[in-house]
Amino acid sequence: MVTKDLNMYFLLIIKRVTFIALMLCLMAPTKTYYKEDADDYLNQKKQPNWLSVKSWNAEYEETYQFSKKLESTPSITYTIEVKTIISGKYVLNEAVETDGHSFGEWYGYGSGFLREVKTVKMISNDSNGRIVITEKTETKGSGHIGNPALNEYGEFWGGYLSIDLSSNSYGVGFNGHPSNSKSTLTRTVEGLPTDYSALSQLPVGLREIFMPLGEKTEEWANYSGPLEEAESVMTINMFASNLFPDFNEPKEYSLPKHGTTLKGSFTGQNITKSWKLFPSGIKIPEIYVEIMDKDWLPEDDNMVEVKLSWDNINPSEIEFTLFDISAEPGTCLNSMDGNTNPDMDIVEENQYAPLNIERHDKQIIAVSKKDLYNKKEEIIVISSLDFGAHAMLKARIKASGEWYDARLKNQPGKTLLLPYDENGNHIADKWEKDMGIFDRNLSATWDYDPFPDQQRNNGDGYSNYEEYRGFYEQGHLFREGKNEQVNGKHVRTDPMYKDVFVYDQDGLFKEHYAPYNPADLNWHYIDHTLMKYTGNVEDDLNRWVNYRTTNTYSNQKQYAMWVRYWPVGGNNPTSAGESPMKKSCGHDYPGNAPLKCIYMVKITQQGILNALSEISDQARKQRLFSELLTTTVIHEVGHGLGLKHHYNNIGTGEPDSDFRELGVKDCAIRYESATEIMHNDKLSLLKTRYCRLGDKWIRINKEQNEGTEQQEIQFETFPAHNCYWNINVKGK
Repeated sequence: MVTKDLNMYFLLIIKRVTFIALMLCLMAPTKTYYKEDADDYLNQKKQPNWLSVKSWNAEYEETYQFSKKLESTPSITYTIEVKTIISGKYVLNEAVETDGHSFGEWYGYGSGFLREVKTVKMISNDSNGRIVITEKTETKGSGHIGNPALNEYGEFWGGYLSIDLSSNSYGVGFNGHPSNSKSTLTRTVEGLPTDYSALSQLPVGLREIFMPLGEKTEEWANYSGPLEEAESVMTINMFASNLFPDFNEPKEYSLPKHGTTLKGSFTGQNITKSWKLFPSGIKIPEIYVEIMDKDWLPEDDNMVEVKLSWDNINPSEIEFTLFDISAEPGTCLNSMDGNTNPDMDIVEENQYAPLNIERHDKQIIAVSKKDLYNKKEEIIVISSLDFGAHAMLKARIKASGEWYDARLKNQPGKTLLLPYDENGNHIADKWEKDMGIFDRNLSATWDYDPFPDQQRNNGDGYSNYEEYRGFYEQGHLFREGKNEQVNGKHVRTDPMYKDVFVYDQDGLFKEHYAPYNPADLNWHYIDHTLMKYTGNVEDDLNRWVNYRTTNTYSNQKQYAMWVRYWPVGGNNPTSAGESPMKKSCGHDYPGNAPLKCIYMVKITQQGILNALSEISDQARKQRLFSELLTTTVIHEVGHGLGLKHHYNNIGTGEPDSDFRELGVKDCAIRYESATEIMHNDKLSLLKTRYCRLGDKWIRINKEQNEGTEQQEIQFETFPAHNCYWNINVKGK
């Protein structure tokens, strides 16, 4: 039942997208009947002859938004959110039915733009725990809409205007039937198992949706392309007519007393629409607002220009409103400055022309009333004070006592997102394109980081927005480094590659771990000033890296690794290193969240020297000390990443201290055997990697060789313990 309902719902969504989508854009007028500009018409005092108009130009915009919660089974709920914006221009021509005396009708068609964002969150709470799968789709379309004819239901799909002089009223309507349209669909699904075979373990309700996808799951979950081709990967169609409520909006509006402009708007519970119609031949005001640099990325002290341009109108006043300004703490995720002031500003001395500026919390209004005669544009300069700054901007022009809103160029809507951000996730499109993720339409909280792969989980604990907003660092170690953006001491990290921050107090990590980097991670060097440092190792705030945040775009607290020398190795005088865990994390060493739970990586020089105390050859002793120090650092850092000691994979597979020296020879997690220590003059003690799936190790089969002196020695081959797979950067 649930699958049937879901299939029906998605079908309606797609039908509505292709039905509304491409409603819109202005066709060239066929004949000119009026010579005056729009300003002149607005000021006319005499009543115009409405029915003498043979053709109208129309502008229309609609915003539709709703959310609904459905329960399909006792354990699964669906939360659906939809927001659609359509806008365009039409030409309406006189209909044959006009009587020429008291009633007239005009029909027409045009073209324009559509943008629809839909989020469906599927939440399961059953005996297996909580599972949340979120699907986000974005549809963008443009093309011709409407045909100058009635459909099979006797309705005209396009735009229409009716004027009734007997009641001094008019009615308008705009809709669309796609023709020669061009639409794209982008879909991202978060929360699905990365192992396709695990789809069968999903709870009833979700299992029926995703199991048929099989190996197409990844293709379906990350589709971006033409809407008409989306059905090839979208096996789920949903329909539920009660999701779209009826709109009780007026059918008629009063004709204006002066002028021939028909302007109106309607706001209901789920919908807002506005329209403006001029007789063809009037020069319609063309007013646009646009960002001058679409590739602009905000920083803690830089600027971007926004242009307001106009034609066919003479403004007496222009107004810019910057609103919904972000106010993230500090300037990036770990800045020493923690101010919570708005992240964008309009500074008077940076402007090209005088502006009257008023500030109201997270809103700034800038007005100009001077030197506008004969001008066609005005530029305003917006200052950024944060690497993740974002805001919205609207502009309007006043002429002949009436305000005109500016529209966006080549896309629907009147609200400009700063920085340039078509999908509205508060992340600059330029950065997403640089990272190669723009077409995936990822959310601000997305955290998957698939590289390096073949590790315990994907993701590094830092959300998409956090990696974009970036961090301060004192240096770095990049495994590849092709997408990270370093600007002085600030870095925007790669959302596709796992990042770890390390407080390398004594330089041990840089000298002994960095040359090998066996975990293949991207590392960033910081000190105690670039993280939340309380000094209390049991404090959950200690070593917190992404702490300058409002939590709006953050998934979890993520912690730095702390590596340092330690004078004594616990109670064992020959202990070379330790990775103690906070008591609050329990006894599951090294824990499900190692970066949080292992509060320090301790390296003890004296412990290593004590282990080599019986070696008299100083040159050999120095070599062994260097080898053991490097091996120990790599070993203990491995614990800090979630690696456990080698276990007994010969028999039960249970941990056993007697088998810690067994395994792949150069795996740093393996302990040295007695033979290696005894023959250190012939064998190296340096181990610089973490063993992986596919590695093998061998040992003598003692049982088969016992008492068989003449028989050839028998060896056994075993698979590696696969330490690399246990690397766990993200934690829980």
